[in-house]
Amino acid sequence: MSGHSKWATTKRQKAVVDAKRGAIFTKLGNLISIAARDKGGDPTTNFTLRMAIEKAKQANMPKENIERAIKRGVGGGEGQQIEELIYEGKGPAGSQFIIKCLTDNRNRTAATIRHLFSRVGGSLAPVMWNFTPRGVIQIASESLKDKITDWDDLELQLIDQGAEDIFKEDEGITIYTRPEDLQKVKTFLEELSINTEVAELQQVAKEKIIELAPSYYKEERPLVRDIVHSGDRVILVTPIDSSAPKGRLILPQVQVLRDLLDSGAVTTVVREFELNKALKALKSEPDLVITDSQVIQKVVNQLPPQVPLTTFSILFARYKGDLEALIKGCQKIDELKDGDRILIAEACSHHPQKDDIGRTKIPNWLKNYTQKDLNFDTAAGSDFPDNLEDYALIIHCGACMLNQTEMNNRIREAERRGVPITNYGLVISKLHGYFERTIAPLKFPSEHN
Repeated sequence: MSGHSKWATTKRQKAVVDAKRGAIFTKLGNLISIAARDKGGDPTTNFTLRMAIEKAKQANMPKENIERAIKRGVGGGEGQQIEELIYEGKGPAGSQFIIKCLTDNRNRTAATIRHLFSRVGGSLAPVMWNFTPRGVIQIASESLKDKITDWDDLELQLIDQGAEDIFKEDEGITIYTRPEDLQKVKTFLEELSINTEVAELQQVAKEKIIELAPSYYKEERPLVRDIVHSGDRVILVTPIDSSAPKGRLILPQVQVLRDLLDSGAVTTVVREFELNKALKALKSEPDLVITDSQVIQKVVNQLPPQVPLTTFSILFARYKGDLEALIKGCQKIDELKDGDRILIAEACSHHPQKDDIGRTKIPNWLKNYTQKDLNFDTAAGSDFPDNLEDYALIIHCGACMLNQTEMNNRIREAERRGVPITNYGLVISKLHGYFERTIAPLKFPSEHN
């Protein structure tokens, strides 16, 4: 016996499937209602309605549900009035969106769409100019088997019916038409008994939008592998972080370690008070030392000045963000004045620790360095304050919990608002007097590389 009720398991699984099916049926029912309301409830004369009904049948939507949706659309059924809304917006990496919504509450939907864009640094903005309405028909390869004996002849017939572009791929073919020719081409394919996967009007981009994206969104970022070679000896200094689960390294340390192992570097991991012993155990000086920023002073005290040194946080400044922009922001520390407000931005939410790096140590080090009366605010998690203009400087964490797009969006937004932004590791190195040394391995790789 398995020790649990198989009936209960089946019931739970069925409940999940039923919930998903119900959501699909609701969406399809709304599409049918909108089509029936706009052009009538007869699918023989309303092509859009016919396409919506076909989609519903493919999803095994019951006949009575389809009929009820048509009645609701033409005004003979019960239920809330559904309307179609279109939003335009810009998202990460130069991406552009046209969003069609079916809703019974336009205020709620507008607020939801704005929130979704703002979470990733995007915004509602006019982009329709970069799209053109076209009929799109997609046919799976399986639907063409044993039905097409002369592809060239079929292609010519499709062009005669109104096809403008035809693209053949392994999965099937995609046909583009003018909006007014979509129904004609679709009917022609039906007469040949060729089933279509998609037959609908779409807003098609006039050019590949990814080509419009800035280079820093498209390039593949190195973490550390580009500054080491196979066989290089690297020491990682990893003090025990009280906020990390017992027995585990924190995420940036793990990612750097994995990248070093993948590149073939011989890597030694030590705590800060073990560094001197590790240096003595090596027959020659290490090719690189990477340390946690919080113990950089202790590491420098033990490390010969000619040994390349950087920090986990600085590596992540380059890997997740824009190193040059963050270096530029760090230099603004020397221009801070009494009364300036500093934003400490953390990508993750955590319980503040005693001597917390962002909330306690950096503010204290910064006040001591500048000898200015500075004010500090903290923003944690996915929220990035709207009032960035109120700050003289933003100091961001290493962003190990953000992806590259999210971090670059924050940098670009700060730049747009005219607020310098930098990173924990860069700031700590500058305040302790080791700024040039810690960025040198990234900007000027050592000769052995």
